[in-house]
Amino acid sequence: DFNKDLINFFIVLQQTPTGLCSIFTNSFVSLYNNLENDEAKKKFYYDVRSDFNLNLGVFNLEQSARFLFLNKTSFGGLFRVNSKGFFNVPFGHRKKPKFPKENLLLEVHKLIKNVHFSHQKFNHQIALQKGDFFYLDP
Repeated sequence: DFNKDLINFFIVLQQTPTGLCSIFTNSFVSLYNNLENDEAKKKFYYDVRSDFNLNLGVFNLEQSARFLFLNKTSFGGLFRVNSKGFFNVPFGHRKKPKFPKENLLLEVHKLIKNVHFSHQKFNHQIALQKGDFFYLDP
């Protein structure tokens, strides 16, 4: 995929699923769900978005948890960046975002444990071998 943050998220989920689940749940979901009103949730979203943009190019557990949180709370679940490369999707105003539960993330972890994730342009040549499955995200 061409989205480095998406690839980072899947690599982190593949390599350190319990750490990702812990940070996602404790640092984002729990705090967000305990906020009293939409305005507080909106502020929290924009704070996380700002932290995400301040940490572009940093590929770790925290940035992956931010990526997942933003995906679930942004408008339409979009991932979009501006010309400077900053994530710029507005807050989604969902009443109850559908945050994935830890058991779902751990199941995905099991499914992707032998997957090779790669960040590159679509026209990069891939050396495929017999039996390989190749998926190119359109």
